[in-house]
Amino acid sequence: MKAILIVTTCACLAGCSTPPTKTEAGPTVIATAAGPATTDKPRMLYEDDEIRIVHVGFGSSASPETPGFYVFGKRNQKWIRVDKVSLKDAVLGRNPTFEECRVAGVNPPSVGWDFRRLRGHDYVELPLRTSGSLLSPDRIEKNEHEGSLILRFGSRWRIPHVETVLVIALGDLRRLLDDQ
Repeated sequence: MKAILIVTTCACLAGCSTPPTKTEAGPTVIATAAGPATTDKPRMLYEDDEIRIVHVGFGSSASPETPGFYVFGKRNQKWIRVDKVSLKDAVLGRNPTFEECRVAGVNPPSVGWDFRRLRGHDYVELPLRTSGSLLSPDRIEKNEHEGSLILRFGSRWRIPHVETVLVIALGDLRRLLDDQ
């Protein structure tokens, strides 16, 4: 009984209410034709001439919101909600330890995460979930040469093994925006 409790606790520390699903390899992004609700207060994460990316959190009890990670295609004036991102080429990080925070001179996080448990799965849901919050990328880089959109989570910590990196093929993203 104790071992089962420990396993359950570890899964919850990773921030998922349900375990990740195993799917067949496929596109680097799975999305739904949807934009933020009119009552949501999206936070801008990235914008260029082609796309705008926003994140919506839980909101507050007085003003609840519908969490999501959204991309707006400027050419077609269409929104998509990114539901899952491929773990192909992903770097999976974990929360820093107290000692790592002490050495780096930063306060420890108030929530925990360990995305390494996602190894062996094909996709992860966005936004990423920690033990008590939603995690949006703190840095997004568009690399036209490589044809990729790079989502960096936890890069501001500047502590080895903390950063999680997800890669979306620009071709996959553009196809989704054109199909909507």
